[in-house]
Amino acid sequence: MPVNNNNPIPTSIYKLVTSASNLTLLDSSMSRAGLDSLFSNTGPYTFFVATDQAWANAGLSDSVVRLFSDSQLNKIILYSALNGSISSSQMPVGPNSPVTTLSGDSVFITNNSSGIFVNGIGLTAADIEATNGLVDAVNLELLPPAGTLIQLIQSDTLFSFFSAAIIRTSSGQTDVNQILQTGHIFTIFLPTNDAFRMAGYTTVDSVNNADPDSLAQVLTYHIVPGRIFTSDFITTPTIHPIYVADSLTLGVLGGVIYTVQGSGNVVALPLGQSNIMAHNGVIQIIGQLLLP
Repeated sequence: MPVNNNNPIPTSIYKLVTSASNLTLLDSSMSRAGLDSLFSNTGPYTFFVATDQAWANAGLSDSVVRLFSDSQLNKIILYSALNGSISSSQMPVGPNSPVTTLSGDSVFITNNSSGIFVNGIGLTAADIEATNGLVDAVNLELLPPAGTLIQLIQSDTLFSFFSAAIIRTSSGQTDVNQILQTGHIFTIFLPTNDAFRMAGYTTVDSVNNADPDSLAQVLTYHIVPGRIFTSDFITTPTIHPIYVADSLTLGVLGGVIYTVQGSGNVVALPLGQSNIMAHNGVIQIIGQLLLP
């Protein structure tokens, strides 16, 4: 049982959280966010709970959570809640059907023979009854989008080479920055700075001095139309990047390691952090460049 609920008698969502020994981060966050009354006295709601370990798996230790403002926690908690009691059998089939949360942002649900997934994150338990709704357990804390794809890339120095490459393409025939701001939805297989270094771009200056059209070919091979979550890797093994007459191959090793491979990559590349939400898409982090 992923949620250690000490009270088997149906109670409110908030009381269920407070009575579970492995939901301490959710409990404290819900109180700080001022949502204890909401999830005690109103509803019905469907709430996706994440255990302390699931928060940690998302990089959210107790020390990290303490740095969040109350309003940030409010948005995170509300992003895990849907209006109405939606049982597992009533979850949309998808793939990746948008459902608006109490925060106003959407989660994307897939319900197939492999399980139920929210933003690519699997449910580990479902249909736990509360007096004001239902509770489902997820194996990773759901995090709302913190910006657009461009904003997320630019905000993290781990991707400064990719960010510089985007800007450099504006000097050529294919302006990747403009593409990513057209209002369309994309998934980016986002290479780290070390991925660029391994490919011969030793510094940001070497990116800034590279041929913009050559960089555009590199970048657009990493950008795919639509939202591609890890839950799609089995059902959609082949995907096609924008503006590139080639494909990418998706895979799952041992049921736990998600991979992507370009036609020119000798081996499949494992994902690092996955299913990072943006307002206009999804980011999957990789440690090497994809090669057509």
